[in-house]
Amino acid sequence: MIVELDRDPNLYPEGNIIEWPRAQGVRPVLDGFTIKRTGDQPTRIRVIVHLEQNPEQYKVSPELGNMLGIKEESRIGIIQALWNYIKINGLQDKTDRRRIKADDSLRPIFGGDTVIFQQLPELVNRYLMPPEPVILHYTINPAHPPPERPSAWDIEVKMEDTALKSRMAVIVQSTKDSMQDLNKLDDEVGTTVLESG
Repeated sequence: MIVELDRDPNLYPEGNIIEWPRAQGVRPVLDGFTIKRTGDQPTRIRVIVHLEQNPEQYKVSPELGNMLGIKEESRIGIIQALWNYIKINGLQDKTDRRRIKADDSLRPIFGGDTVIFQQLPELVNRYLMPPEPVILHYTINPAHPPPERPSAWDIEVKMEDTALKSRMAVIVQSTKDSMQDLNKLDDEVGTTVLESG
């Protein structure tokens, strides 16, 4: 997180930027912060927050993002969107399923007429950038008393839904078990029919 104070650097040579680097290892619980500064004039500040998201999010360059209709997404989400585009437009080679043919939109991204499926993650990586930080604007005014309650901002953060992921894993596993049971019963029916025939 970075806080930039909009003040005259000649009057405040100690600097106008405060930076809190992300802690490595054990992270302290941080639920707020207080900014105090010298001076008696209202000061505009910008609080710049670089979010840590799981799964990690990326800004997609316009060349790829406009084609896929996404601006920011996880790497897996971007690759999935590209794969959906390839399937919808029938760009997978019919004889060699590993080969992807480029249409007019994909040609500049692929840098040619075809690529191998395994190259898609590497190609996508070329079009990923760090996401835009969240920027909060605030004015510190010493003429006004500090607020009785702290100010708060809501920031949308994409997170994996681990509860949903766990429920889906149970459903998938039960479906696999059911399929195995059905296959076993199918084999038994087939054997019984052959023996009775």
